[in-house]
Amino acid sequence: MSSELRVDKIIPTGGVPTGGGGGVIQVVTATKTDAFTTTTVVNSTSDVTGLSINITPKFATSKIMICSMISAFVAKTSSYNAMGLLFLVKNSTRLASTVMKCRIDNSLSSNIIQTGATCNFMYLDSPATTSSVNYHIEAAAWASNTTVYINAQAGGSAYDEVSTITAMEISA
Repeated sequence: MSSELRVDKIIPTGGVPTGGGGGVIQVVTATKTDAFTTTTVVNSTSDVTGLSINITPKFATSKIMICSMISAFVAKTSSYNAMGLLFLVKNSTRLASTVMKCRIDNSLSSNIIQTGATCNFMYLDSPATTSSVNYHIEAAAWASNTTVYINAQAGGSAYDEVSTITAMEISA
């Protein structure tokens, strides 16, 4: 025989701390292990497949903490600096961005030059809803002749990397 205890909240015997809240109500996570590439230029980004989560807050007063770690590479085949951008997006609104840069020597312009980075997002959102909210990662190249790779290197071959996105509902 098994038992189950369900409660909306637990209050410490010493009372709620000043400001209250801070407990984790639920956690949703997605892990991406396959490769993704895009040459889409910054004005129209590409959704990174596999780095999208939906969370339905239990309370409209809750905060949502988004944590993401992305294994990314950027490569360019010309003699200019290569830059790729990653965006943290809620539904269709950009919340934050990060830039990956690679300085390319003019003497190496005929080669594909790449650099890798682990890009992280930590963002505390206040969605003020009990409806489902989507958080996802979008990627874009800063200019033409640039490719952004997730979990891969130039050429698109998998690189044994893992990228994640996690949403935690935090009580207010």
